[in-house]
Amino acid sequence: MILMRKIIAYQKLMLKTANMNNVEDLNNKKLTIQLIFGIFILVFMNTTIFGKNLPTLHTYFFIALPVMCLWQINSIFHYKERLFEFVPVSRKFTLLNTFIFTHVFVVITCVAIACVLLGMGGLITLLVFLLFSDNFEEVPIETLTNIVIDTTKSNILMLMVIIIILFVGTAIIFIKRKRLRNICYLISATIGYGLLYILKLNLPISPNTGEVDFMESFSVMAEANAILALVAGVGVVLCIGSVLFGNKMYE
Repeated sequence: MILMRKIIAYQKLMLKTANMNNVEDLNNKKLTIQLIFGIFILVFMNTTIFGKNLPTLHTYFFIALPVMCLWQINSIFHYKERLFEFVPVSRKFTLLNTFIFTHVFVVITCVAIACVLLGMGGLITLLVFLLFSDNFEEVPIETLTNIVIDTTKSNILMLMVIIIILFVGTAIIFIKRKRLRNICYLISATIGYGLLYILKLNLPISPNTGEVDFMESFSVMAEANAILALVAGVGVVLCIGSVLFGNKMYE
């Protein structure tokens, strides 16, 4: 119980550090340009991977969320304000909290975005229903069930990808030399994007859309279960290796 309280308090301290550094970022023109360029790259990667047409909003979260989280962690460790260093704790405790923070940040962001979207979506749906209730047709429950089933395997795949990005990206943060750190990020992003793009090129046509749609096509792919098992195995190795690497770099 005491350890849990310490972890929660340390998480709050890291979040406060990130917020302080974010305020400084607003006045940094160079970082603003980098942010705009980063958004362009994310949109390009997302569009080329998740569909021939413009991807839906939720697919952007698969790449944008972990990247945003790593941006926050990077600001905590490599910007001016480093409040966590004033707390008398071991480096292993800091390392543990860093990996925890990445996942906590993603969960909090997902919950916040989901609440906003559900609230807005519910309000819009209610207004449309009240105004055009006569034109509504009842949607069979089987249709909604099929939508969930069709993308279940794809959602599991992207969840594992997010976890891998968080662990590997967090480990890279502990590299002190900025140039080497950026090179590692570039190589990791290139490898990850390349593997996802190669996977997309080998996906079957979705029976629902009649074209290759990453989320639906992967779920109907014959080798989907084998790929999930492979990614899970590789993910375990990468996650453990990332923690060990981070521990070595942060000594």
